[in-house]
Amino acid sequence: MDRYVSIEIERRDHICIVRISGRLATGADDRYMQEKVKEIKSLGCRMILADVRELDSTGSTGIGFFVDLHTSVTKNSVGSFVLVGTSPRVFNVLDLTRLNKIIPTAPDLAAGLAFCGGEDNVSRAGGSLA
Repeated sequence: MDRYVSIEIERRDHICIVRISGRLATGADDRYMQEKVKEIKSLGCRMILADVRELDSTGSTGIGFFVDLHTSVTKNSVGSFVLVGTSPRVFNVLDLTRLNKIIPTAPDLAAGLAFCGGEDNVSRAGGSLA
């Protein structure tokens, strides 16, 4: 089966960087997506940075993927989920679903990492990362 989406995972201390490329749309390999969500969750990262600069489009499959990861990591008071580099097409879907009001976005990887890993994150989360 051709895969519509590719997901690569990198762990940096307590931050997981999830690089997503292709299309997160109906027709994406469900088993592959479930395995990737399970793999990401098993790493136990307190913060997830989803790098979507190479994501061409998203639909309900992508929305479900983002919400699942966002919910799993933000249930902890110091957890964060950030989308990095949303294209106008992807941002439009976030805007239509109002997820852009819930899930923070950053323009680039450096800003996303600063949001997740900087001292400002301790104050914003109201807790300690220790």
